[in-house]
Amino acid sequence: MSRPLFFWTKAVINKYTEIHVAPHHIQKVTHDAFQIVQGYPFKYYFLAQVNFFLFEFIIPLLFGHLSRFSRLSDTQALHIILTFQNTAFLPLRLLVSLVKIPVLLSLRPEVLKEAQT
Repeated sequence: MSRPLFFWTKAVINKYTEIHVAPHHIQKVTHDAFQIVQGYPFKYYFLAQVNFFLFEFIIPLLFGHLSRFSRLSDTQALHIILTFQNTAFLPLRLLVSLVKIPVLLSLRPEVLKEAQT
């Protein structure tokens, strides 16, 4: 039995994938990322759901955006991701890592080559 995916989880994964993956591979990568999240052990799944909720609704407010993360432009969303990724404060780096991990584990070599060219 797979665990449910909340709409905010789907929205954040879709947005992160749109930023980093070639357009014709988005559907496959997001599908694989959803399966990875659904397969998490319960404690990690719960932590991931809380994290996706924070990224979708709370974190954009902290950056002055009155919008959900999934509705931000690619540059605004990437700015938030890079700010958290490059901070020296470890808990913030952990937050962005929990968003990135399912998508990064879903990438295949052919997706990376096309995205880099």
